[in-house]
Amino acid sequence: MIQKILIILALITIGSQLCLADYKAVFTSYPSNTIDHNKWIVRDVNPGENYEEYLTVKNLSDKNIKVKLNTVETTGSKENIRVLDNQEPKNIGKWIGLENQFIELQAYEKKDLKISITIPERAATGEYQAAVFATYTDESNRNLNMTTRIGNRIYLNVTNNPSLSTNTFSPNINITQLSLIIFSILGIIISTLSLKLENKKSMS
Repeated sequence: MIQKILIILALITIGSQLCLADYKAVFTSYPSNTIDHNKWIVRDVNPGENYEEYLTVKNLSDKNIKVKLNTVETTGSKENIRVLDNQEPKNIGKWIGLENQFIELQAYEKKDLKISITIPERAATGEYQAAVFATYTDESNRNLNMTTRIGNRIYLNVTNNPSLSTNTFSPNINITQLSLIIFSILGIIISTLSLKLENKKSMS
Protein backbone atom coordinates (compact mmCIF):
# COMPACT_ATOMS: atom_id res chain seq x y z
CA MET A 1 0.00 0.00 0.00
CA ILE A 2 2.80 2.39 0.93
CA GLN A 3 4.59 1.58 -2.33
CA LYS A 4 1.48 2.51 -4.33
CA ILE A 5 1.15 5.83 -2.51
CA LEU A 6 4.82 6.61 -3.13
CA ILE A 7 4.47 5.77 -6.84
CA ILE A 8 1.39 8.04 -7.15
CA LEU A 9 3.19 10.89 -5.39
CA ALA A 10 6.21 10.43 -7.65
CA LEU A 11 4.03 10.54 -10.77
CA ILE A 12 2.30 13.72 -9.55
CA THR A 13 5.65 15.35 -8.83
CA ILE A 14 7.11 14.40 -12.22
CA GLY A 15 3.97 15.57 -14.02
CA SER A 16 3.95 18.94 -12.29
CA GLN A 17 7.67 19.41 -13.00
CA LEU A 18 7.12 18.69 -16.70
CA CYS A 19 4.26 21.21 -16.79
CA LEU A 20 6.40 23.84 -15.09
CA ALA A 21 9.27 23.17 -17.48
CA ASP A 22 6.99 23.90 -20.46
CA TYR A 23 5.39 26.92 -18.81
CA LYS A 24 6.23 30.33 -20.25
CA ALA A 25 5.36 33.69 -18.73
CA VAL A 26 2.03 34.85 -20.12
CA PHE A 27 2.25 38.48 -19.00
CA THR A 28 4.31 40.95 -17.00
CA SER A 29 3.61 44.17 -15.10
CA TYR A 30 5.78 46.99 -13.79
CA PRO A 31 5.53 50.66 -12.76
CA SER A 32 5.44 52.67 -15.99
CA ASN A 33 7.64 55.58 -14.93
CA THR A 34 10.50 53.82 -13.18
CA ILE A 35 13.90 52.99 -14.63
CA ASP A 36 14.63 49.47 -15.92
CA HIS A 37 11.10 48.25 -15.12
CA ASN A 38 11.76 48.40 -11.39
CA LYS A 39 8.98 46.71 -9.42
CA TRP A 40 8.93 49.44 -6.76
CA ILE A 41 7.23 52.83 -6.55
CA VAL A 42 8.95 54.91 -3.85
CA ARG A 43 7.69 58.38 -2.92
CA ASP A 44 8.05 61.03 -0.22
CA VAL A 45 4.55 62.46 0.28
CA ASN A 46 2.76 65.09 2.35
CA PRO A 47 -0.60 64.74 4.15
CA GLY A 48 -3.52 66.03 2.08
CA GLU A 49 -1.82 65.63 -1.31
CA ASN A 50 -2.87 63.58 -4.35
CA TYR A 51 -0.58 61.68 -6.67
CA GLU A 52 -0.91 59.65 -9.86
CA GLU A 53 1.21 56.68 -10.85
CA TYR A 54 0.87 54.30 -13.79
CA LEU A 55 1.26 50.55 -13.90
CA THR A 56 2.05 48.85 -17.22
CA VAL A 57 0.54 45.43 -17.91
CA LYS A 58 1.90 43.62 -20.99
CA ASN A 59 0.60 40.47 -22.64
CA LEU A 60 3.55 38.28 -23.68
CA SER A 61 1.44 35.59 -25.35
CA ASP A 62 -0.35 35.15 -28.67
CA LYS A 63 -3.78 34.77 -27.03
CA ASN A 64 -6.21 37.18 -25.41
CA ILE A 65 -6.02 37.29 -21.61
CA LYS A 66 -7.83 38.95 -18.70
CA VAL A 67 -5.72 40.18 -15.76
CA LYS A 68 -7.14 40.93 -12.32
CA LEU A 69 -5.71 43.79 -10.24
CA ASN A 70 -5.98 44.38 -6.51
CA THR A 71 -4.18 46.24 -3.73
CA VAL A 72 -2.83 44.50 -0.64
CA GLU A 73 -1.02 46.07 2.31
CA THR A 74 2.38 44.61 3.18
CA THR A 75 4.77 44.64 6.11
CA GLY A 76 8.33 43.67 6.94
CA SER A 77 11.61 44.78 5.43
CA LYS A 78 12.27 45.25 1.70
CA GLU A 79 14.33 42.07 1.76
CA ASN A 80 11.71 40.05 3.64
CA ILE A 81 8.30 41.37 2.65
CA ARG A 82 5.11 39.85 4.06
CA VAL A 83 1.85 40.21 2.16
CA LEU A 84 -1.21 40.77 4.37
CA ASP A 85 -3.65 38.78 2.24
CA ASN A 86 -7.29 38.48 3.35
CA GLN A 87 -6.96 41.41 5.73
CA GLU A 88 -8.94 44.63 5.66
CA PRO A 89 -6.72 47.62 4.74
CA LYS A 90 -5.87 49.92 7.66
CA ASN A 91 -4.13 52.84 5.97
CA ILE A 92 -2.25 52.84 2.65
CA GLY A 93 -4.60 50.21 1.26
CA LYS A 94 -7.40 52.77 1.54
CA TRP A 95 -5.32 55.52 -0.05
CA ILE A 96 -4.68 53.69 -3.33
CA GLY A 97 -7.37 53.69 -6.01
CA LEU A 98 -7.20 51.60 -9.20
CA GLU A 99 -8.68 52.80 -12.48
CA ASN A 100 -9.90 49.24 -13.25
CA GLN A 101 -10.10 45.95 -11.37
CA PHE A 102 -9.63 43.93 -14.59
CA ILE A 103 -7.69 44.54 -17.78
CA GLU A 104 -8.39 42.65 -21.01
CA LEU A 105 -5.39 42.40 -23.33
CA GLN A 106 -5.22 41.27 -26.92
CA ALA A 107 -2.24 39.19 -28.07
CA TYR A 108 1.01 41.05 -27.28
CA GLU A 109 -0.94 44.16 -26.24
CA LYS A 110 0.30 46.56 -23.55
CA LYS A 111 -1.83 48.88 -21.42
CA ASP A 112 -1.14 51.46 -18.72
CA LEU A 113 -3.36 51.50 -15.64
CA LYS A 114 -3.73 54.70 -13.61
CA ILE A 115 -3.13 54.43 -9.87
CA SER A 116 -4.48 57.30 -7.75
CA ILE A 117 -2.88 57.89 -4.36
CA THR A 118 -4.68 60.21 -1.93
CA ILE A 119 -2.94 60.98 1.35
CA PRO A 120 -5.42 61.90 4.13
CA GLU A 121 -5.04 65.28 5.81
CA ARG A 122 -4.52 63.58 9.17
CA ALA A 123 -2.15 60.86 7.98
CA ALA A 124 0.54 60.24 10.59
CA THR A 125 4.13 60.72 9.47
CA GLY A 126 6.03 57.51 8.85
CA GLU A 127 6.59 54.78 6.26
CA TYR A 128 3.76 52.81 4.66
CA GLN A 129 3.91 49.94 2.18
CA ALA A 130 1.57 48.02 -0.08
CA ALA A 131 1.57 46.15 -3.39
CA VAL A 132 -0.63 46.24 -6.46
CA PHE A 133 -0.96 42.66 -7.65
CA ALA A 134 -1.67 41.63 -11.23
CA THR A 135 -3.02 38.07 -11.43
CA TYR A 136 -3.77 35.79 -14.37
CA THR A 137 -5.04 32.20 -14.22
CA ASP A 138 -4.57 29.97 -17.27
CA GLU A 139 -7.55 27.63 -17.35
CA SER A 140 -6.81 26.15 -20.78
CA ASN A 141 -5.39 22.98 -19.20
CA ARG A 142 -8.19 20.98 -17.57
CA ASN A 143 -5.78 19.03 -15.38
CA LEU A 144 -3.74 21.95 -14.07
CA ASN A 145 -4.62 25.64 -13.72
CA MET A 146 -1.53 27.83 -13.65
CA THR A 147 -1.83 31.16 -11.80
CA THR A 148 0.72 33.93 -12.32
CA ARG A 149 0.78 36.72 -9.72
CA ILE A 150 3.08 39.72 -10.04
CA GLY A 151 3.35 42.27 -7.27
CA ASN A 152 4.35 45.88 -7.78
CA ARG A 153 5.44 47.36 -4.47
CA ILE A 154 4.54 50.87 -3.30
CA TYR A 155 6.52 52.55 -0.52
CA LEU A 156 5.29 55.90 0.82
CA ASN A 157 7.16 58.01 3.33
CA VAL A 158 4.67 60.49 4.79
CA THR A 159 6.48 63.63 5.90
CA ASN A 160 5.64 67.26 6.63
CA ASN A 161 8.18 68.69 4.22
CA PRO A 162 6.70 71.72 2.36
CA SER A 163 9.51 71.60 -0.23
CA LEU A 164 7.79 68.57 -1.78
CA SER A 165 5.10 70.91 -3.19
CA THR A 166 7.39 73.31 -5.05
CA ASN A 167 5.90 72.39 -8.43
CA THR A 168 2.60 74.14 -7.67
CA PHE A 169 2.08 77.92 -7.40
CA SER A 170 0.79 79.14 -4.06
CA PRO A 171 -1.04 82.50 -3.80
CA ASN A 172 0.07 82.81 -0.15
CA ILE A 173 2.92 85.38 -0.22
CA ASN A 174 4.52 86.68 2.97
CA ILE A 175 5.47 90.33 3.64
CA THR A 176 9.15 89.85 2.75
CA GLN A 177 8.30 88.28 -0.62
CA LEU A 178 5.77 91.06 -1.31
CA SER A 179 8.33 93.76 -0.48
CA LEU A 180 10.87 92.22 -2.83
CA ILE A 181 8.31 92.11 -5.63
CA ILE A 182 7.34 95.78 -5.08
CA PHE A 183 10.98 96.94 -4.98
CA SER A 184 11.71 94.98 -8.16
CA ILE A 185 8.79 96.64 -9.96
CA LEU A 186 9.82 100.10 -8.67
CA GLY A 187 13.36 99.47 -9.85
CA ILE A 188 12.13 98.67 -13.37
CA ILE A 189 9.94 101.81 -13.42
CA ILE A 190 12.78 104.08 -12.20
CA SER A 191 15.19 102.59 -14.76
CA THR A 192 12.67 103.18 -17.54
CA LEU A 193 12.06 106.81 -16.50
CA SER A 194 15.80 107.49 -16.27
CA LEU A 195 16.33 106.20 -19.80
CA LYS A 196 13.52 108.41 -21.11
CA LEU A 197 14.99 111.52 -19.39
CA GLU A 198 18.44 110.81 -20.80
CA ASN A 199 16.99 110.39 -24.28
CA LYS A 200 15.20 113.78 -23.99
CA LYS A 201 18.38 115.53 -22.84
CA SER A 202 20.42 114.08 -25.67
CA MET A 203 17.80 115.13 -28.21
CA SER A 204 17.68 118.70 -26.86
